[in-house]
Amino acid sequence: MNLALNLPPPLEADYIAAANRLEEVSLVDEGEEFDAIVTNKVEVAQVAAQQKLHVLLHNREETDISSVNATQQEQGGIFMPAHSWRFRPDVQAVIRNHDVGNLGDPGLVRIHRWSTDHISSVDASTILPEIDLILWVFGKPHETVYVVGRGNNFLQVHLGFADDGMALVDYAWGVPAKYDSFTLIGGDGAAYADDHHNMNLLITDSPIQAIKTGQGTHHIYGLLQEFVTAITEARGPAVTAEDALLALKTSQSAIDCIVPAEALK
Repeated sequence: MNLALNLPPPLEADYIAAANRLEEVSLVDEGEEFDAIVTNKVEVAQVAAQQKLHVLLHNREETDISSVNATQQEQGGIFMPAHSWRFRPDVQAVIRNHDVGNLGDPGLVRIHRWSTDHISSVDASTILPEIDLILWVFGKPHETVYVVGRGNNFLQVHLGFADDGMALVDYAWGVPAKYDSFTLIGGDGAAYADDHHNMNLLITDSPIQAIKTGQGTHHIYGLLQEFVTAITEARGPAVTAEDALLALKTSQSAIDCIVPAEALK
């Protein structure tokens, strides 16, 4: 399969590394003949879709996803929104236990996303990855939402689901240390993953330090592998336009009902 890339340099480098690990993929320039393309630009995706080529789209805009999906449905071919967070090794470890039935019906999803980065605003695209993971686990839309925020440095999102299911996400930005965790508690068991398993201890004459090693580009490799497999097997991808649009709609509904933390005092 000939694959073209139209991406900003840092992300393009990740895809080159991932594609080089897939025997069935040959990277080609955009000016050459290709079967599929990975891009963040809706205009590039639209041209490819009109030519019945397969598209993996790195874009979190609702109108862009809808328009490319509509074209692809009319012309044929595979369209997959690039929800790479679903393919992180820690997330996959939790989801595997869920999929094989080890945990029973999901009851609670708990996520922490703390970052040292400072952000100027919080919008639907900011919280999309975590909201998408929650909807993926429960497999249905939420019924209730309650959100508390404090400026651009803290947000807590609570989603309620049928049969007493619930999810709670804590976001924090501009904090001294980064921390990620993902917990799923079901009727028969629980699974938990955090970023501590990526810490290596450095023991010297100085105080012991924990050095984060990160998860590398495994999530990009998993995403690209799923995209390629869906094409070769002529089936729908694991992430659909409907998934992306529901996650965006849910994220926006959460943003729209933020209650300032100060109002709760």
